[in-house]
Amino acid sequence: MELDVISRRVIRELCMDSRVPVSVMAERIGCSRSTVASRIRFVEKTAGLKYVVEPDMARLGLNFSYFIGVKLRRELPEKDLIPLLEESPIPQFAAFCKGEFDLLLFAAARNELEFMRWAFNFRSALSDEIVSWNASHLVFARYGVFPLNDATLARSTLPSPKKALLMELNRDSSQKYKELARRLKTTVPSLRYYFRLLEKSGCVKRFTAFMQNPMKSVHLVNFRHYTYQAEHEEMSKRDRVLIKTEEPYQVPNTNSFVVETAGAADAFHWVSADDVKAAYAELKKAEQLYQGYLRTESAIVEKVIYGLWPVRALDMEKVYDSSSWDKREDMEG
Repeated sequence: MELDVISRRVIRELCMDSRVPVSVMAERIGCSRSTVASRIRFVEKTAGLKYVVEPDMARLGLNFSYFIGVKLRRELPEKDLIPLLEESPIPQFAAFCKGEFDLLLFAAARNELEFMRWAFNFRSALSDEIVSWNASHLVFARYGVFPLNDATLARSTLPSPKKALLMELNRDSSQKYKELARRLKTTVPSLRYYFRLLEKSGCVKRFTAFMQNPMKSVHLVNFRHYTYQAEHEEMSKRDRVLIKTEEPYQVPNTNSFVVETAGAADAFHWVSADDVKAAYAELKKAEQLYQGYLRTESAIVEKVIYGLWPVRALDMEKVYDSSSWDKREDMEG
């Protein structure tokens, strides 16, 4: 479905800040508040917007996140996987794929041992079904995030009032103060106080929206393997320009994920396109750019079975981290 420019701009505004007042959005877009209000209702339904928080994983104590590509012996029923995913707060996302791997997982843990325990339990429960398990540790997120589930947020070390507020905002980050206060059974002044504390804590990077009707029919996910050369960073800079080049107010972004990893792969990307040919054309651009020094393992997402679609329409110039990884200081240092 082709959206008009006002609808695309409304989606962009809501993805950038799901709590933006209608009056502010109307002024930015250059139309009436009534027009914006009606378009919000329209795009909420059309794009299936889900309002959540974009977390700062490190500040929530989740320093070990993994992208995992799993090759299966056969197609597994959802009913066999969902209970395994639900019994632990570690997995955040799972999708059936078709290509060089059959299942894509994203997991977030407090430490390596916690992740390994979960991985052991999950893999041993499916020992007869798994052919290969390739896990890559998130090192540097340039762009993209999977929303966290309630069980994960409930384990955070935040004080109870802030934790309860964070969890409620993750259920619907667009809620007004009055509604939040009612749901949390507190007063509006008290709610505002803890809201300010939550913002100051840095646990929330952004109040945002994810599109559960992603508006594109093909979602190509790929793990990248580089043969590193002396000129790798220069090639990467040109790659970043390609990644950030989009149509004005494009819905959704071409790339939902651009992250650098360590382990089985060197990077993970998620590309959305209108068709398979266009999706693989994006991959081909990167392969040509790296002049034979890039190998990819790719698959097309067929169905999200756990968690939310991570697809948005953000301003890439504002949110994409273009810094050089080889010169970037360790944020934990």
